[in-house]
Amino acid sequence: MGYLVIAVFSLAVLHVERVITVEFEEQMIHSAVEAFQWMSNVLPAVEMIHNSNYEPATAKTTRYQCPSNPSPSSKNAHTLPTFEAPLTRGVLPETYTSSASLSWETEAWEYIRSLSSEEILKMIPARTVQKIKPAMKANFLDCCSVAFRKIRNDPTDETGWKLLLLIPRMVLQPLTRGGKAKLSVMQSMYKQFRNFQWEDLLSSGREDTKKGNAKANSRDHVKRAALSLVRCGELSRAACVLTSSGLAPATPDTAHKLAEKHPIRVFDIPDMPSPAMHISLSKQHMFNSIKKSPRGSGCGPSGWRYEHLKVIASDTVSAEQLHFAFSCIANGSVPVSIARLLSSARLIALPKASGDVRPIAIGEVFRRITAKCICAQMKSEFSNFFSPLQHGVSTEGGIDLLLHHIQLLLEANNDWIVLKTDAKNAFNSIHRSHLLQQVMKSFPILTNHVMQMYSGFGPLVFLQNNVPVILSSQEGIHQGDPLGPVLFSLGIQQTLVDLQSNFQAIRVLAYLDDVFLETKCEIYCSYDKEDTFSSEYTIPVSSEGIVILGTPIGKREYVARACSTIAEKGNDLCRQLVDLDNVQASMLLLRYCHTTRLNHLARGTCPETLAQAATIHDKQTNLPSLVC
Repeated sequence: MGYLVIAVFSLAVLHVERVITVEFEEQMIHSAVEAFQWMSNVLPAVEMIHNSNYEPATAKTTRYQCPSNPSPSSKNAHTLPTFEAPLTRGVLPETYTSSASLSWETEAWEYIRSLSSEEILKMIPARTVQKIKPAMKANFLDCCSVAFRKIRNDPTDETGWKLLLLIPRMVLQPLTRGGKAKLSVMQSMYKQFRNFQWEDLLSSGREDTKKGNAKANSRDHVKRAALSLVRCGELSRAACVLTSSGLAPATPDTAHKLAEKHPIRVFDIPDMPSPAMHISLSKQHMFNSIKKSPRGSGCGPSGWRYEHLKVIASDTVSAEQLHFAFSCIANGSVPVSIARLLSSARLIALPKASGDVRPIAIGEVFRRITAKCICAQMKSEFSNFFSPLQHGVSTEGGIDLLLHHIQLLLEANNDWIVLKTDAKNAFNSIHRSHLLQQVMKSFPILTNHVMQMYSGFGPLVFLQNNVPVILSSQEGIHQGDPLGPVLFSLGIQQTLVDLQSNFQAIRVLAYLDDVFLETKCEIYCSYDKEDTFSSEYTIPVSSEGIVILGTPIGKREYVARACSTIAEKGNDLCRQLVDLDNVQASMLLLRYCHTTRLNHLARGTCPETLAQAATIHDKQTNLPSLVC
């Protein structure tokens, strides 16, 4: 309040100084009296604004003007310049809200309400800015507060949620302009938002929005993406980008292959009672999930990124509003249309050597952070439920535990075998009706959240030649959902338990969809009959060894040969580092990412069998060729 009084008093003094040269004695006294009278009239209004909670959503900027000098004889009667009252996150009193602004606000909210889910999915951008400039932080938080307050007042009203998901489309699109021109455009966008010109922001196709360079070389694009991840500190992901084969072409054939990966729903979702149990999300888990979220990660269909949530979490008031929104999502108390948008994902395709594609879905960050909070909060419950059969959920070092268990068993029993099974397209094929029943039975506290996210058809947005194609996820687990491993493991847990209890001679171990069966081998061969049997599906049998979760086990010669083959794959990264044209990034990736495969092998194999692979690895590391 003190700063406001000082500001108003300074304006009064300025008014005095501007007229002091006209008639020094009489004019100065008269102007000073008039200025202080004006200040006494303005201070109550300033005090009312300061003591009230007002937000820019209910009024536009209010202008105040000092009355002109009343002296008719003065030839230099001056008035104070018009200034704008600063906007903060709250609600303006009704005294300062004009009827015109209320009309604009009502029309803006009605426009947001009229937008359907399909229209929102088709208008949202594929890319948004990663970092919000410090100068724009307050404006961004003001925009978010408008949506958050609407959600807080009525979580079942879809307009507040829709506006929240559309904010990146309005004010966070990347701009090609730089310097003052870029800052001016950004300020203009935020001003339009405060003036409720939301329809104009959504319908305007700005010419300075980056549309990408179609003629850019694909390898150059990969290098730029890798260097961007290196600058963010995401070295492992940068190495994966460099050694990847890129994306599958955005053609109708790719879209058809992706559609085949998502089968249609076979069984309808049964009507299940909604339990009265609610999840109380911990704020600490929310802050930790946002803080540990990967930098430079892709955005979902709405354009929201983890970096945007970090800006919101840095503000105390906005963090409280964000926590309330996460709690609504966790307890399944959002409107059905909003649950459809939150369950949507941006779909891309990675090519396989066989000619097929691997679907990769990037979901909404609000849903991902909520699921991460649930996983962190219920880690002990998940661990107790899935142990000792499932090692892929809430089990620290689960791969190493499973691998060493199989190794020790085979070393101690020469007549035992291991059967490895890996279901095809497992996560996308499990029936949701069965999944929801298991959730209701084992973790009823998750029923509302899972039911709201998986009872409908999740839209998958695939850009086919820059035209959005909406596919449908009707069965299976949503890719990119942090709760996905928990839900899939829950769907097959009862099968693993029944298998273990009904067949005592078999030991069952699983890491998500990779299931391993250990049992004593008794093979009876008879050469008295000439009949043979052939089937389309055959089980390959190896007497030398097998690769389990990336690590070979078996005879020493087989393990040494397999480790050498895996080590030779490191040549791909070394070749890319030589052509990266950035010595510092190359050295970082070489130091922290080139040895990851060998370190993984070293945890599951003895040093003697790993010696040949280590020699190959040392030959690949040619520092002079990388530096020069």
